[in-house]
Amino acid sequence: MTKNVVSFSKQKYDEAKKYTNDVAVPKIKETAMSTKETVSNSVSKVKMTITEEQIQEILNTLYIKSVDGIPKVSLPIDDLVEDYLSKIMMLKKQLNHLLIIQLLNVVLLDF
Repeated sequence: MTKNVVSFSKQKYDEAKKYTNDVAVPKIKETAMSTKETVSNSVSKVKMTITEEQIQEILNTLYIKSVDGIPKVSLPIDDLVEDYLSKIMMLKKQLNHLLIIQLLNVVLLDF
């Protein structure tokens, strides 16, 4: 019985060794090479330099978006200015009205 167990164990050991050499190790090497290639490609993309023309194009696009607005996100600059100025005009009218009321109070109440 001990001889059978030793023989069985040796057979299983040999099968595992063969599987490791024939299947597992090549698969691990393939995965490592694929990972190395992916990382290398990613690093080269990250190290990409931006040219002066690309920076100028980005700045031009940002300027156009800030002036014209972004659809469904922000209004054009003209609309924002009109809104701001209308609020200021309303505030001036309210302040003038308040001043008139205060002056009338002073005059009427004889302070």
